[in-house]
Amino acid sequence: MIVDLTGQVAFVTGASRGIGRAIAAELARSGAVLALTGRDVDALSRTMAMVQGPGIPASMYPGDLSDATVVEDLIRKVLSDHGHIDILVNNAGIAPPEHETVTDDRALWAEVRGINLDAVLFLCRQVGAHMVGRRQGAIVTISSIGGAVALPHQIAYCTSKAALLGLTRSLADEWAPFGVRVNAVAPGYIATEMNAQTRQDPAFVARIVENTPLGRFGSPEEVADAVVFLASSRASYITGHTLFVDGGWTVR
Repeated sequence: MIVDLTGQVAFVTGASRGIGRAIAAELARSGAVLALTGRDVDALSRTMAMVQGPGIPASMYPGDLSDATVVEDLIRKVLSDHGHIDILVNNAGIAPPEHETVTDDRALWAEVRGINLDAVLFLCRQVGAHMVGRRQGAIVTISSIGGAVALPHQIAYCTSKAALLGLTRSLADEWAPFGVRVNAVAPGYIATEMNAQTRQDPAFVARIVENTPLGRFGSPEEVADAVVFLASSRASYITGHTLFVDGGWTVR
C-alpha cells in the first residue's frame, strides 16, 4: 500500500526509541515533514539522525509533556517553524513494573496518568484547536491491549490506556464535522528496547507466545504501519476506531 504524506507536518511524541522511532521512520518514508519530541535528548537525536535524509526535513522539540505549559510552548514552536500540523501521533507513554493494587502509591498513579493520559489530552486540545480551525487533520493515539483486557498488577497503566479509548471516541465524534479524524492503535506485546531485559526471561516469553494466536511478539514497524495508515487519506472514512495490532491477543 502506497501512502503519500508529502508536505504534511507530523508531530510525533515519544519519538526517542522503540515504537515512536519506528513511527517517525515510516512517516519519513511516506514523505512527511517530522516534528519529533521526547524527554531523552540524546536518544531523540539518534532518531533524528536515522530519519533525516535528502528532502526529508525533521526537527526536534524536547520537553516534558506532563506539563501543560510545556505542551503549549512546544506546539507554539512547531507552528511557528512549520506553519501547520496535519498529523498528531500521541505515542509517549510509560509502563511501570508490575505492582500490587493494595499498595497505596499515589505518586506512581499520578506519574502514569500524567504521561499516558493528561499529556494526550493537553496535546489534543492544543493541536485539535488548530486542526478544527483549518478543518482538516488526523490524530492517532497509541493505547494498548491493556486498555481493553486485564493485565495483572497494572491498574494504573490499564486505567490510563482504557481512558484513551474513551477520549478517542469522544473527540472523533466532536471533531468529525470539522474534518478532523481521531483514531487509536492498541499494540499487544511488541519487542522493543523497553522490554529487552524482560524478554530474557524464558518463562515470560513462553507465556506471551502461548497467549498470542500468531505465536510471537510484534515489531515496532508493524505498529508504525497501522499508525501511518490511519493518519493517511487511505483511512479517510475511519474515525473513532481502535485498531488492535496484537497478534490476536484480544480475540481470546
